[in-house]
Amino acid sequence: MSSSAEAKEHGLRLAAAALLFEVVRADARVTDEERTVMRSAVQTVFGLGREESLELLGLAEEASRGAASLYEFTHVVDEA
Repeated sequence: MSSSAEAKEHGLRLAAAALLFEVVRADARVTDEERTVMRSAVQTVFGLGREESLELLGLAEEASRGAASLYEFTHVVDEA
């Protein structure tokens, strides 16, 4: 896979994980159980290991909290 394809894949994974985080934090709190379910889902869907999934979810949470709107993520998924 070329570096461009890898970057695109990473962007898609990050956008999807950020949207997942948005759903989880819709009630203004994120529990440990929800974090475990998110990690498991990310591992399963993207075929990542535990550490990779935790890193992706950390980046996704940061991106989600800093986003001006969901469009930052939805357009990435839509264009994939």
